[in-house]
Amino acid sequence: MRTNTANKHHQLFLTKLFLVLILCVGIFIFSAYYMNHKGTKTIGVISDIYMHNMSEESALHFSSTIKLRFSQLETLIISSDMRRYNQHHLETLLAENARSYGFESLAFYTSDGRFETIYGDLTPNVRTAS
Repeated sequence: MRTNTANKHHQLFLTKLFLVLILCVGIFIFSAYYMNHKGTKTIGVISDIYMHNMSEESALHFSSTIKLRFSQLETLIISSDMRRYNQHHLETLLAENARSYGFESLAFYTSDGRFETIYGDLTPNVRTAS
């Protein structure tokens, strides 16, 4: 009788152990799937925030660079009193100042829409991806 009862308890113990094991595996699979889904969603949100902030940073950097160049150009024009110099001397002075400010080129824009190059090359530099 004891062997039969002990055998039933042993079988009941193994059955409950197997059910607990299946429950643990189920919970582990569910949590792994849930965490994977949440991780993917979180990465998407973080990358959106990062790209938005990088876009703003790029726009601010571009804006400040353009403002700096316009300020340098304004200083270049103010420092070259055009009434005091003849055409050749003025172009030489402007070219020297443009070079010192790091400009790649400088030109007069005429009323008929042409460019008269003073310094550098006005053809755009096209950079190819390496």
